[in-house]
Amino acid sequence: MKRFFIIIAVILLTPACNDDGGGAGGSAQMANPTMSDIVGAWDFSDQYENLVDEYYVNIHPNGTMQFFDYDGDTYDQGSDCYYFDGNEYLKEIRPGTFKISNAEDYEEVIVEMELRGNKLEISTPYTTDVLTRISNSPADFSPLCP
Repeated sequence: MKRFFIIIAVILLTPACNDDGGGAGGSAQMANPTMSDIVGAWDFSDQYENLVDEYYVNIHPNGTMQFFDYDGDTYDQGSDCYYFDGNEYLKEIRPGTFKISNAEDYEEVIVEMELRGNKLEISTPYTTDVLTRISNSPADFSPLCP
């Protein structure tokens, strides 16, 4: 099973406890972002105690999602390279609501999204996760792991 769907499964089964630092003085909220609003690179890294698992997603205008997992982070402690997965797709159902699926539409999840400045909040009925917009392009995530 693809790592992304494992992450989605964890998101679905984990209680929400994220703090995106929004609060007073935070950026204005965009209640219903469209596909064009969320196109680009996002930091989807996570921290486990003192270990950071660096993970990134690049969303293309056609909905293709490319995932890059850095193997040399403190969590994986592997090589200085990125594992790549590009078989997931994002489809806008309506502004603010998207379907994430793999190439065969075998597994899918419906998510609600809100864009707050450079933060993308992704919510399911069970939890909320926050991604941070970054300026990287797919070429920056190199070299790829064998």
